[in-house]
Amino acid sequence: MKKYLLAPFTVLALLLQLSVVAQNTPIREREIPAAIEEAIPVRSLPAAATLDPIRVVEFKLENGLTVMLTENHNTPEVFGAVVVNTGGKNDPANNTGMAHYLEHMLFKGTQKMGTIDYSKEKPFLDKIVVLYDSLGVTKDDAARAKIQLEINKQSVEAAKFAIPNEFDKILQEMGATNTNAFTTDDITAYFNSFPSTQIKQWLTIYSDRFVDPVFRLFQSELEAVYEEKNKGMDNTFNVVFETFQKNFFKVHPYGQQTVIGEVDHLKNPSLTAMYNYFNSYYKPNNMALVISGDIDIQQIKPMIQKLFGRWKAAEIPKFPIEKYQEKPFNGRELVEVNITPIKVMILGFRSPNNSHEDKLAMEVITRLLSNSSQTGLIDKLQLDGKVMAASAFELEMNDYGEFALFAAPKIIGQSLEEVEAIVLAELKKLGTGDFSESLLNSTKKEILQEIELGWESNQTRALEMGAAFSMQSSWRNYVSKSFKINQLTKDDIQRVAAQYLGDNYLCMYSKMGFPKKEKLEKPAFEPVVNTNEMHSEYRKSLEQLKVAPNYPEAIDFNSIERFEMGDNVLLRSSKNPMNSIFDLELEFGTGSYNNKLLQYLPDYLNMLGTKDGDVNKLKNQFALLGASYSFDCKQDVFTLSVRGRDENFEETVKLVGLLLNNLKPDAKKLDKLRDDIEGEKKLERNDPVYMGRVLDAYILFGEKSPYKNQLTKAEMKALTAEELMTAYSNALNFAVTINYIGNLPQKTVHQALIPFFEANPESPRLTANPKVFLTPQLPSTPTVYVLDNKRAVQSQIYFNQPSKAFDKAELPYINGFNYYFGDDMSSIVFQEIREFRSLAYTAYARYQPAPISNGNNRFFGYVACQDDKTMDAVAAMYDLIKTMPVKAERWSAIQNSILYATATAKPGFRSFIDAVDGYNDQGFASDPNPEWYKTVSSATFDDVLKFYTNEISSKPTTIVVLGNTKRFDTKALSKYGTVIKVKESSLFVN
Repeated sequence: MKKYLLAPFTVLALLLQLSVVAQNTPIREREIPAAIEEAIPVRSLPAAATLDPIRVVEFKLENGLTVMLTENHNTPEVFGAVVVNTGGKNDPANNTGMAHYLEHMLFKGTQKMGTIDYSKEKPFLDKIVVLYDSLGVTKDDAARAKIQLEINKQSVEAAKFAIPNEFDKILQEMGATNTNAFTTDDITAYFNSFPSTQIKQWLTIYSDRFVDPVFRLFQSELEAVYEEKNKGMDNTFNVVFETFQKNFFKVHPYGQQTVIGEVDHLKNPSLTAMYNYFNSYYKPNNMALVISGDIDIQQIKPMIQKLFGRWKAAEIPKFPIEKYQEKPFNGRELVEVNITPIKVMILGFRSPNNSHEDKLAMEVITRLLSNSSQTGLIDKLQLDGKVMAASAFELEMNDYGEFALFAAPKIIGQSLEEVEAIVLAELKKLGTGDFSESLLNSTKKEILQEIELGWESNQTRALEMGAAFSMQSSWRNYVSKSFKINQLTKDDIQRVAAQYLGDNYLCMYSKMGFPKKEKLEKPAFEPVVNTNEMHSEYRKSLEQLKVAPNYPEAIDFNSIERFEMGDNVLLRSSKNPMNSIFDLELEFGTGSYNNKLLQYLPDYLNMLGTKDGDVNKLKNQFALLGASYSFDCKQDVFTLSVRGRDENFEETVKLVGLLLNNLKPDAKKLDKLRDDIEGEKKLERNDPVYMGRVLDAYILFGEKSPYKNQLTKAEMKALTAEELMTAYSNALNFAVTINYIGNLPQKTVHQALIPFFEANPESPRLTANPKVFLTPQLPSTPTVYVLDNKRAVQSQIYFNQPSKAFDKAELPYINGFNYYFGDDMSSIVFQEIREFRSLAYTAYARYQPAPISNGNNRFFGYVACQDDKTMDAVAAMYDLIKTMPVKAERWSAIQNSILYATATAKPGFRSFIDAVDGYNDQGFASDPNPEWYKTVSSATFDDVLKFYTNEISSKPTTIVVLGNTKRFDTKALSKYGTVIKVKESSLFVN
């Protein structure tokens, strides 16, 4: 249940996206693969205190609820979750998508929460249950339509007693953020972050939300799930993965069912089956409570016992694994499809499941092939230009394991058969022992460092505890992963690779083509509109648990050490209080806005070696030190980022010198870059979400759009390696800011960097270019831009308005408006468009302050909806923008939410320098949160209304629509302004 969409992707990012889709879990900043119950036999484990760096306290209540807690006092915040040991695989075969549906419905409240009078609401809800059961067995279209209209009638009546989004509003009022949930094949989890002062209230709410839940407002949520399904159908790699899984798991639900469910089942849901599912699996002996953050474990243990101990245990249905036995593949089993805009291949091998003793060795094997340092055997194929793209990943599932290799051949002159032979040759090296000890050692270092980094995050800590529970592993066994990985030998790796990665595998080729997309029709439903803003008795009862928001403690900008190493060379240092992993960033003061060649440098430089060795040697040198590097380019800054260990800092910096002064241009790598860019274009331009974003950028910025600020085909063809290296050398001559986050004295850092940044009187550094912030150039009169996209299932709709110059004094009121109007799951936009009218899965709007003091603000909105709902969605959002509903009774909750957020607005140590820079860019010389706190404390809803009236309601609105114009009336859009049709060719350079 996620509100926001994924960022744009490249060919390489698609590989990551595919692996994320495969995991069926939310993307985390640093995904830490789950560990196992029993790993490869090793010598006795170290003492618990040594083994567990985050000191988890684990226990069970008498009712069987597993509880895992860990303290982290780095920020005044907590991340809590309830994990249920059930997921998509437990869905009935005739009701797929049940676990995911249920996840959505458990945000709708209980018999006490989310209703003004459950006794009056219940008769209508009971009728709705019976009607859905009848709908599921009715085949006649006319009869089905009649039942659906009756469901709608009863839903409208039931909604009169519902309090929409009350659960979200309660959490919002206590300062909660990141409220969400996810469903995978194996588990379902519900979570959010919240201020540490609210621990008692959070425990109370979460202990209540799973008691007597009521699946109210079901009809509108059903449409939201349809839209989520539509979004998946527009995602090429989601379709690819589902197709592959269906062939990989021939009988098990992992492949024969999707977590979101089949279209036919989504059309015929059974509330009776859903209640039965809840009553079967949502029992304390099948659930876990996991919490990480600024807590006192001994203080909250009695609260947990009292609040969660009242849940009643019950026997849990056993998953019939014997019914779903998967046979080994019989040699190479080939499947051929035509569902991708470029040729791709996936090879799949059966591998150990999460609890198998060989699981950890398979994890290391996967990283020996593909890793973030790009030192793996498969990584080398890509870096050397032998294939366009390739990656290995392993799925983590409880019943069966799955290891997969993904590859894309070069656009011209390479077949899928050739690529298959190339990647298999690398794979075989593991089984024969044809890999170095140094590669194994550096790979293990990388895995262990990623685990260590994960402990910095409360969310990662909690979700790892949830993973341990899902595998029915004690935390001690689970966290012993680091120790066990260290014990793995080359012989272990060779044995496991030979056993699992042999000649029996599934091979899927996808050649150019487009998958068939099943279009869902817009229902003829009356919106379930509810203007009820009353509070339930339950919400009122929480008043006694309220605590006053803490006053914010200002962060000290001066805690960042600064040292001028020379003209236009600034060194800044900030402390890492948790471990010895440092971050080093070199930010040069120029970017792609001033030189369009710079945007191509990150991918190109990543493939280059030095005058003393190829790129593989260079990356291995970094990896052996536990370090890695990457380049990045934005419109106004070019960056080299390095991560490593403090104990190896000086040696790592010597390698950084090679990146700065010794990279060797390579014409063949430039050819690969061209090939990659061509592949990216084919993939990206087949993605409606990406194309909608490009269209919006073109309308906002015209010829200055970042997608237009690129080389033409002719310029790219004529580009030489020497020209790129000249652009790199020129960028390195601009002013540089060096940011170090770690534990070494600044003097030590300074001394290590002197050889590369000594002042040169004969060639002084250039002053940094000004920060770039593009100001939208929108029409002065209402205008609608339309781009036809026949393959899109969902329309991508943007709303933009011109806004005034940045004024930092307005930021508290802007924040209040955004919370109220459209930047939260309990906001007006989300409620009206998704909850009431069932028009979209994703809908939001916000007034965006400029990130720099001399920039202009911007108001924008976004809706992604089924294409035949386009007109309704445009009308709904437009009306909200022009005539915002006035619900002053919401202000108190919003005000509290902002106060809590302000009081806990302490950036993490790795983002501390960036946070200070952000404040400085907007004109703040010190932390503004204490002053904002005072302003918000005295603000009223009239202040929000005044801001809305002055800055939004009367401004001309530009609407941007990408979608299948056969499914909506483009002429009717003229009521919102002059309609202009845009050609796709206008969005890019030729």
